[in-house]
Amino acid sequence: MWGWIHDQGPAALEKHLDLANNTRITRLPECLGDEMRQLVVIDLACCPFFTRLPESIGQLIHLEVLHLSNCIRLTELPASLYQLQSLKTLNLTSTGISHVPDTLGNLSALETLSLVNTGITMLPESIGKLRKLKYLRLNYCRHLQRLPTSMCQLGALETLHTEHTKSLVFPSWTVLSRHPRDIREFLWRHHTPLKMLLFGLARLHRHHKHGRHYLPLELQNMLFCRIADLYV
Repeated sequence: MWGWIHDQGPAALEKHLDLANNTRITRLPECLGDEMRQLVVIDLACCPFFTRLPESIGQLIHLEVLHLSNCIRLTELPASLYQLQSLKTLNLTSTGISHVPDTLGNLSALETLSLVNTGITMLPESIGKLRKLKYLRLNYCRHLQRLPTSMCQLGALETLHTEHTKSLVFPSWTVLSRHPRDIREFLWRHHTPLKMLLFGLARLHRHHKHGRHYLPLELQNMLFCRIADLYV
């Protein structure tokens, strides 16, 4: 296996390990963390027989990008991976991953997380610690059941993809009404169907008659944070 790796040449190996589309590789050697500590990028995308990352990956303190998309036989990640304080991009699209541990919140530099088309059923509450996260892709996660309320703390989040998540549940109206404004702002920015729903509810509330409110108090409280914008 190391023969294929060294074919890239010493200069390429110093920071970038590109093994994408390799149909022979099944795992990386445990000595990876000792021998290649300067790695910044590891690309293992579309390696259909790849099954395991070494525990020593946690020693790659400079690693910023880890592409594992379409490694369909990869079912778990080593615990040490969540020690990578420089990791900015973690792409697990179409892997066999079905569980994301609470230690996800330790990836303090993470900006892009892709879990597209995986078997995950939930995200850990610790995701709220990822204050630099900008892009979160959850589309085609058909078993994903709910989003944690801690996601309201993701102040840097710019893009949230949840298309084709059949049973996804956002925080309940009651929870939203008790939470600070940032949860409502988060949902407003990132959930277009919810915006459409709020627009319709706001119009209904506006046209109440004889002082009678048609909406529960919890919904009224949620709407008021954006009621002026909805009426424009």
